[in-house]
Amino acid sequence: MAVTAFAVGCMGNKDLAGKGVAPCGDVTTPKTRFDAFKDFSFQSNPVPGGAWRYGFTVTLGGTFQLYHQKSTFYNQQSTLPISSWNAGSMNPDVNKNENGMEILSNQYVIHPASEYLNFHPGRGGEKSVVRWTCPKAGTYGVDAGFRSLRNGGQSTTTDIHVLKNGVSLFEGAINGHYADGEQVYNATLDLAACDTVDFVVGAGPNNDYICDSSGIRAKIEKAQR
Repeated sequence: MAVTAFAVGCMGNKDLAGKGVAPCGDVTTPKTRFDAFKDFSFQSNPVPGGAWRYGFTVTLGGTFQLYHQKSTFYNQQSTLPISSWNAGSMNPDVNKNENGMEILSNQYVIHPASEYLNFHPGRGGEKSVVRWTCPKAGTYGVDAGFRSLRNGGQSTTTDIHVLKNGVSLFEGAINGHYADGEQVYNATLDLAACDTVDFVVGAGPNNDYICDSSGIRAKIEKAQR
């Protein structure tokens, strides 16, 4: 495991040596309820059981590449670590504050202690992706929300998406700060085993990834029959 000290908030990426995603046969979880924040794993990507995985695409709905590097980073205002999956350095990435208390980084970036993972697009236009893979065919309820994780200073300006098997179900844009609240996606989806639902963030219409810290919360539950 790499233990790295990064100045957090408006960082760039230096390389993208991502590896391909594992086949759907790795999805072995018997669970019927899923929570992107609670289920986050710093031990393996995909997470144990295979339902969640973290990666990036170069284009929206393009080839998914798994983040292969896990890193611990620290910000200037706290000695508490943030857990990160990335492609070799910061941005694009998916991060979690696992410390049980909110952390404020660089005066402006909020790392929530619950609900929201922090994901960030990349220097070269890469879109960061939190992917859920359906373990068993059925009807699933999806409750998701996207929001800026910036408390002030430069606004988050990102494009956000929910995709099913690479096809758009929802799209929007974040242009603001944490206090501006969520953009919510709620749906009931009929899914086959191995179908994917992607929660995606990109650099936005200005194509500028700087200061684009974004939050994703996502809960997925199989309907009982």
